[in-house]
Amino acid sequence: MKIKILTIMVIMLFVLGFSKVTNAGINEYTTTFPKSIVKNNFNHSVIIIAGGRGETDWLQPIFERDGENAYNTFKKLGYSDDSIMYLSRNLSLPGVDCSDTLINISKAITEWLVNRINNQSNYCIYIVSHGNKSIGKVTVKDGYIYALDLSRWLDKVKEYNTGTIVINSCFSGKFIPYLSDPKRIIMTDTDSFNHGFTDFYNSIFSKAFFDKLSEGASYGKAWIAADKAYDRLVHYIYIPGMKNWLEYKNPTLYEKVKNIRIFWFYYWLGWQINYREGNPLIEDNGDYIGHGTWRTDKLPLQGDGSLALETYP
Repeated sequence: MKIKILTIMVIMLFVLGFSKVTNAGINEYTTTFPKSIVKNNFNHSVIIIAGGRGETDWLQPIFERDGENAYNTFKKLGYSDDSIMYLSRNLSLPGVDCSDTLINISKAITEWLVNRINNQSNYCIYIVSHGNKSIGKVTVKDGYIYALDLSRWLDKVKEYNTGTIVINSCFSGKFIPYLSDPKRIIMTDTDSFNHGFTDFYNSIFSKAFFDKLSEGASYGKAWIAADKAYDRLVHYIYIPGMKNWLEYKNPTLYEKVKNIRIFWFYYWLGWQINYREGNPLIEDNGDYIGHGTWRTDKLPLQGDGSLALETYP
C-alpha cells in the first residue's frame, strides 16, 4: 500500500513539474517574442536591434536613441508596426517588441522575417552596438552576435528581392566578408580597424543615415550622407559635443576651461591630427570586399554602390 501511494505521489510530482516547465517555456516565449510568426508576404520588412552592455554602459542611451531614430524613420516612410521588429533593452520605448536577446534576434530573422517576405520583398536589418577589434561581433543583452552566426541566420532568408544590412559599431567592417551576397547591400559605420564615433547624443553614421533616409532617399544616398558626416565631425560636432559632455561630467573643470580658447584650440588640433578615423564601407556586388576611402565618397565606388543607389526602403 505504501509503495502504491509513493508511486502515485512520484507520478503526480512528475506531471506537475513537467506542466510547470512547459508553461514557463510558453510564457517566456510569448512575452519576450510577442509578434506572431505567420506567412504574410508583405513587400518590405525591417528588423531594428539596439544592443549594448546595459545600464553601466555610458553609450547605452545613445544606442537606444539610434534605435528610436531608425524606428521613427521607417514609421515616417509608411511602415506599420506589423512590418517592424524592434528589439531593444529599453522595453518602455514606443514600438519596442522584445529585448535584444540572442534567441529573440535569431527568431526575428529565421522565423519572423522568413515568414513575412517573398521574392519580391525588400528587407532591412539595422544593428547598433559595440564592436570588437579582434573578431566580427557586436554586443547584445546576453552575449554577442558573431558575424558567422548572423551569416547563418541570413542564409535561411531565401525568398527576397534585396536585403540591406546596416551595422553601426566599431570595427564593423569585419562583418562584410561573412555577409556578402549579390542580393545584399552591406553598409558599415567603419572598417575593420577603426572606431566609430558619436556626437555624445547619437552615433555619427546612424544619425546622418536615417535623417537622409527619412527624406525619401535611397539606401545609397543615405550612405553617402553618413559618409560625409564624418567630414563634419571635428569642426561642427566634436567641439560643442565635448563642451556639453565636460559640463555634464565635470562642471568644476568646465568652469575653469570654458573660456580658455587655447584649450579648445589644442583639443581641435588633436582631432585634426587624428582626422576622420571613422571610415564607412559599402559592399553590394557580392565580391566580399567593402569599399570606402578616407574622404567623402560618391557611388558607385570600385564596383560597389549601384544596387544601393537604386534600392529604397
